[in-house]
Amino acid sequence: MQFDGGRARHLRKEMLTTLRRLQERDAGWRIDELFDHYQNALTDIVETASRQAVEYARQFDDPIIVLEDLSYIREHLDYGTFMNRRPHAWAFARLSRRIEDKARDAEIPVRFVNPAYTSQTCHACSHLTRRSVGNPCRSERLSPSRQPG
Repeated sequence: MQFDGGRARHLRKEMLTTLRRLQERDAGWRIDELFDHYQNALTDIVETASRQAVEYARQFDDPIIVLEDLSYIREHLDYGTFMNRRPHAWAFARLSRRIEDKARDAEIPVRFVNPAYTSQTCHACSHLTRRSVGNPCRSERLSPSRQPG
């Protein structure tokens, strides 16, 4: 299950731009109000995504949630001031904490894995390949449910 962070990315960018302009105008009273607005919107996105992740896992027998361990990602980034701003604005730590909390309440175990090649590894057979939506793994192509009947 993957989530599109487009709305969160848009909100963070809008928040940074708006708050920077207000700081230039010394509108401190308005900054606090708008910051709270943006934080509430981002919190709503994180809460919704974490709830959907746990609900999705709950539909399986013996569910487990597997997340990439991204705890040190910020320490290894140095793409310059402009490009570093983008990954540093991600809310992945916040999202993974909320998924962990909600999964614990639902008694679903959460496991963290090394992020290397996770998007290219088949969840069914662990085969490593370049994957895309229209290009299923070889195990998915050969499965009996996919064979013409």
